[in-house]
Amino acid sequence: MNKMKIALYSAVFLVALGFLLPEVSTAASCTPGTDCYCDKVKNVSSPIYDPNLLFCEDWEAPTLRLNQGVGNGAPWYGPDYDDSDPAYLNNRGDNSYFMKRYGLGVSGVSWSSPNPVSPTLGTPCAWPQCYGRRLWHPTNLWSANNYAPAVGIFTAPGDFSTWVSGQPAPTNASGGGTGVFDGHGSIGFLVPAGETVGIQGAITWTRRYNFSITQALAFPTNLATSGLVSAPWKQHEFGDILSELFTSHNGSSLTDQFPFSESFIFGLGGSYPLGACNTMLAAATIRKGAFSCNGSGLLWHPNTTEYRRSVDFPLGTWGCVQGQYTGLNSSNLSIKIWFNGTLIIDADHLNDSALDTRNGIAGFSWNNYANTNQGLGATPSTQMSGRFEDNMHITAGAPVSCSQIGFTGGGGDATPPIAPVNLRIK
Repeated sequence: MNKMKIALYSAVFLVALGFLLPEVSTAASCTPGTDCYCDKVKNVSSPIYDPNLLFCEDWEAPTLRLNQGVGNGAPWYGPDYDDSDPAYLNNRGDNSYFMKRYGLGVSGVSWSSPNPVSPTLGTPCAWPQCYGRRLWHPTNLWSANNYAPAVGIFTAPGDFSTWVSGQPAPTNASGGGTGVFDGHGSIGFLVPAGETVGIQGAITWTRRYNFSITQALAFPTNLATSGLVSAPWKQHEFGDILSELFTSHNGSSLTDQFPFSESFIFGLGGSYPLGACNTMLAAATIRKGAFSCNGSGLLWHPNTTEYRRSVDFPLGTWGCVQGQYTGLNSSNLSIKIWFNGTLIIDADHLNDSALDTRNGIAGFSWNNYANTNQGLGATPSTQMSGRFEDNMHITAGAPVSCSQIGFTGGGGDATPPIAPVNLRIK
């Protein structure tokens, strides 16, 4: 057998084992407005068109990462610094994508006067709180990197080590690659050291009593060492008084139930007497997960027989979260949550009459509030950390599959390719 054939067969074998080019992202590229994920689910001619779509975000707006479109309108609006509206002179970011799409964030995420000092692009904020976000960029294009940015768009594997020195890029991206999950960019909801951060904005839709979500989610490897999870850390919040329906951290350490350590629904007005809640829970059918009451509402988390973070969702990997709520405002509320295609929460015949969800769900808030930096943890966080997301698909129907949003294989798990067998050299 000649040397060329030996080299070729060796390369095939190594690729099958996943040894070659481990830092190259193989996530599919796309043209925003044409064939990125959310474009396809909104296009009636697409095989994955969703007639029940409530919300989709794939973070492919070019103005999130490129200096273009100042003064533009929908769908991309302008870049992070765009203050082109004459009514909002020097209101940095008043025409930015994040502001126009999701409205105002809290003061902890937005520009305030007189920053940024001497920006590369645009003018400093001249308002007590400007409308634009302090948006992290791998080359500091928006002049925000030194001002505790609470959100950023990551565009390449190397961005993750630029963001925090030595931080590896998440593995198990779409197509089996590393770094950005899919397309041109994935979002990072960031918590700078010692910063509380908070709500980045919100989205609304027509009130629904059945809805579901599928999205890609990853956490950096420094999550525990940063100190961020030494106290409750809010995830995205749904409903009228902001319940954390899918992922939630309420603890003092990184447990094996994270990030599902205490998902919850508030009672009406934020209260649900223990006796009444426990009576409701006793009449429910619970197949998977542990449910409880605490006087404020209903809580649940997966059992370690169905989900263990250290095994199923190691830090530094992309995972697929799916959830479904049906029967809101009825005596047969059903809650189901899957991780990488495995059902980890399953309950029905929950009486919704005393829960906040009886009013249905009409939207959610992008949240990232760190209680440890409010003084509720042992010490404030000492290093920037956070979480990464991509291809969020919310629908009034059943949750779309993990494979549809970009995960390899039907379940979205990180199982490596099977090595070829019976290879012989003659």
